[in-house]
Amino acid sequence: MPHDEIQPVESNAEIGMQPNVAKVHYGTGKKLLAFLMPAWLVQWLTNNRTAVRLRTMWKRWYHRRRSHAEVYGDDYYEMIDATTGRSAAVMARSIVDHLNPKTSVDLGCGTGNLLEQLGNQGVSARGADFAPQALDLCRQRGLDVSRVDFTDPQAIAKPLGQFDLAICMEVAIQLPPVAAKNLIRSLCRHADTVLFSSPPCARDRLPKSPMTASQWIAEFASQDFELDQELSKTFKNEWRERGTAPWFYRKPMVFRSRLANNRNSQAKPGIL
Repeated sequence: MPHDEIQPVESNAEIGMQPNVAKVHYGTGKKLLAFLMPAWLVQWLTNNRTAVRLRTMWKRWYHRRRSHAEVYGDDYYEMIDATTGRSAAVMARSIVDHLNPKTSVDLGCGTGNLLEQLGNQGVSARGADFAPQALDLCRQRGLDVSRVDFTDPQAIAKPLGQFDLAICMEVAIQLPPVAAKNLIRSLCRHADTVLFSSPPCARDRLPKSPMTASQWIAEFASQDFELDQELSKTFKNEWRERGTAPWFYRKPMVFRSRLANNRNSQAKPGIL
C-alpha cells in the first residue's frame, strides 16, 4: 500500500491534491513538530532531494528497530485511507473499463477503498489483509474481507476462491523475499488476470523486497504469466492523468495467464 516518506513535490495534477499542500504524512507527534517548524524548513524538507534521502535513511534505521505493528500503526492506516480514497474511484473505473471483471480479490486490501469502489461499479469484490486496523475499517464499510498472514506459507497457500481478477497494490515490497514470492504464486492461483504494483522506487516505511519491474516480471513468468504491456501502459497513463497518488501510477502491471490465453485462442472459431 502507499508510502509516507516526505517526497519532492510533483505537479498538483500528478499528486491529486490542492495547491500549496505539502506531501507530508505525520503521526500525532510529527504533526506537532511540523506545526512548530518554520514554513521555510518544512518546504526545504519537502523539496530538497538530499533532505529527502537523509530523512528516508533515518526513518528506515528507526523502523528496523520497531515491531511490524509499531511501524504500520494507526497513523499509517489513516494515511492509507486518505490517499487511497482519493485514488480508488479512478482505479476502479479503469479496471471495469478495460478488464470488466465480474469478481475480484484484493490481497493486501488495506482499508478497503478500492474494494468499495469496485463494488459500487458492480464487481463482486473480496479482500484480505493482516492488519487489524485495516480489517476493522473494511468491516465498518460492510466489505467482505478475511485476515490472512502473508508471511505464513500455509495461510497464503489457501486460495480464497477463484476470481476473474486478482489485485495486489504496494504490498509485496513490505514482505520478506520468500513471502513476496509466495504472494505472487497465490495471486496466480486466484485468477487468470492479475493487477500488480510494487515499484522499487517506492519509499515505503520498511521495504523488504524492493525488486525491479524486471524481477517481478520474471517471478510472474515462473508461474506462466506474461505482462500485458499495452494495458499496463494504459493504466499508468490514465491514473497519472486523472490524479491518483503517484505510487499507484508509477508502475502498474497487468499479467495474464499464458495457459488461459491459449485456451481462449483455441476456443475461438476459425475464420472460414
